[in-house]
Amino acid sequence: MVPKWPLRVNQTAASVLCYSKEVLPFSSKKTPGHPVRLARRFRHDTPSSSPKTALLDNDGLRTSGMNEPLPQVFRESLGSDVFRTRSIVGGPVTPQLATTQWFTSYVSWPGTLFVDKTRYIELLDQSGVYSNMFLRPRRFGKSTFLNMLCVYYDIAMAAKFNDIFGGLYISKNPTEFCGRHLVLKLDLSSIKIIGDINHLNSCFNRYMNATLAMFLNKYRSNLGEFKPEDILCPEDGSSSLRQTLMLVKKSEHTMFVGIDEYDAPANNVVFVGSSPDTNLIRIAKVNAIENFFKMSLFSILKEAAGDGPIGCVSKYFLTGVLPAFRSGMSPLTATNSISESPKYHGICGFTEKQVETITRAYLGQGSVDSNSKNSGSQDQSSLEQVISGACWAMKRYYNGYSFTALGNEERLYNPLLVHYYLSTIKEGGVVANPEESPAIHTVNLLKLIADTGRFSSNDIVELLMAGSLPATGGVQKEFGFIDVMQQMGKNRNATLSLLFHLGILTHADKAGQLRIPNEVMKMNVCWSTEPVDIRLRS
Repeated sequence: MVPKWPLRVNQTAASVLCYSKEVLPFSSKKTPGHPVRLARRFRHDTPSSSPKTALLDNDGLRTSGMNEPLPQVFRESLGSDVFRTRSIVGGPVTPQLATTQWFTSYVSWPGTLFVDKTRYIELLDQSGVYSNMFLRPRRFGKSTFLNMLCVYYDIAMAAKFNDIFGGLYISKNPTEFCGRHLVLKLDLSSIKIIGDINHLNSCFNRYMNATLAMFLNKYRSNLGEFKPEDILCPEDGSSSLRQTLMLVKKSEHTMFVGIDEYDAPANNVVFVGSSPDTNLIRIAKVNAIENFFKMSLFSILKEAAGDGPIGCVSKYFLTGVLPAFRSGMSPLTATNSISESPKYHGICGFTEKQVETITRAYLGQGSVDSNSKNSGSQDQSSLEQVISGACWAMKRYYNGYSFTALGNEERLYNPLLVHYYLSTIKEGGVVANPEESPAIHTVNLLKLIADTGRFSSNDIVELLMAGSLPATGGVQKEFGFIDVMQQMGKNRNATLSLLFHLGILTHADKAGQLRIPNEVMKMNVCWSTEPVDIRLRS
């Protein structure tokens, strides 16, 4: 079935092309439903006037089309790296939060408040060639940052650099790699893990071929003469990837490859409620998934990040939650984990000052007027109480995350929950359930911790009462999913490390200690483990 047009921003280009059981070769014929024709229709025929309709390229990024101008805007600095997008033509604009992960959307839509993270591009590019892995709990802004990197490095977006990045830090400090690479972005959460390994293989092949088809179409003028049917193999996504990399190598271009949610396929199997009777089946399935992606994807990209026939990847950036797929003889051990580096601590998350600045700009004005900094009459005293109250509540419930071992970096807020809280307050509502948490299946996970073992519910009681626990041996920087399933609750260090990566624990002020970051997570921990709840009540 051919999808209807126009398509909305929550539909990635890859998902649009995955409706068919096979990826057809390129053709100049106007064949209905053909991937190339669909790509062209998606890029050029989607109306650009609607704020809810976006054009997506092969990387799943929101753009305004290859030949269409971006909205005429400028970015106003509010301090603390917080910016507000303003229209050049002026007029009142309602303040909005940057709730979308599409970078070009929120830097181009008037009224949007966002935090400028482009200074980290300069830090990353201090190494001209890199293979980095960056981990954070779910919904912390990893996808947004990766999408920003994709736009910055994209050779197809080079001419629009000032339109997209004007006013931001990187516009005044561009690196030599700006607009220099062909960009391939893969989102592994788009590959559904249902059924056996054969079904996984089929889903992987469809996704890879659909994504690579759009990549080849987008950079056709950069890649020289080639026949797409010689590149894409519908039955073998790994072969299609290898052939595409060889083509890029032959063209003498270099690539930026971004892998979003690289651990999602196995996460979706591991963190589900299950009876002990099915545990062996789940372990076998997870083991098969882990080995499949190591061989079918990550080993090829490791080779592409080096020298040789497919050595064309200059920059390789992976995001995820857990340092899995890295245990044993894994191709991902060649990547550099930057997750606990103080240098990159602020890539994701908001500081306290940034939250206060966003709160004042969002709640303090009903609209942004070019001739007035404050529209309408408001009771300033009452407004100040609302703003102060919101900042106090968010600090208590959503702040407290530290991802460096020393724990001496400024603690960070979860951006998703900040946006959720502010939008609810703005609409006149009350955040009745601040305990809602972005941690992966926190309830199911904590229930796996038994009453007995090296790490038991007794340790959780101690954690809640004392405020922190020693992490002997430090947080593990790599482990396999099988380790997670077999050692959760049994191995103390493995359990603490897992809880840290999921955002249930964070570094304490004292080196070598872990603590629960905030009140939201405390409530999750307490209510998710019945023996703990009963003991605390008593």
